[in-house]
Amino acid sequence: MAGAIANANPMKVGLVATRLGICTFTLPFMFAYRPGLLLQGPIGEMIFAVIAAVVGVLFLSWGLAGYALRSTNVSQRLLFLAAGIAFITLDLKMVVVGVILGAIALGWQIRTLRLERVAIKVPSK
Repeated sequence: MAGAIANANPMKVGLVATRLGICTFTLPFMFAYRPGLLLQGPIGEMIFAVIAAVVGVLFLSWGLAGYALRSTNVSQRLLFLAAGIAFITLDLKMVVVGVILGAIALGWQIRTLRLERVAIKVPSK
């Protein structure tokens, strides 16, 4: 329906919508693994679960959308996807792995942005 309204290819619109909406399908799995997301249990567990879920969904959405601070390449997308998937169980060991993978991809993005800014400021002779 949305494709017809926008005069776009309905299959492409459906695939993009599925890719962008898949993050919402991971949240129920996170609820099952950590009741802290439902704000049940000790306060420390609740805070950890909420922050880890937000960061995990952020990494997963960056990997699926192909854009974080700038457009991502295939390697960065895979790193963001792996980081987001590692956050789904909200197990401490997997969260640490997810943080490391996400930090690598995010650092790569920041480094690329800085190199692009330097290249723009310094004209070539």
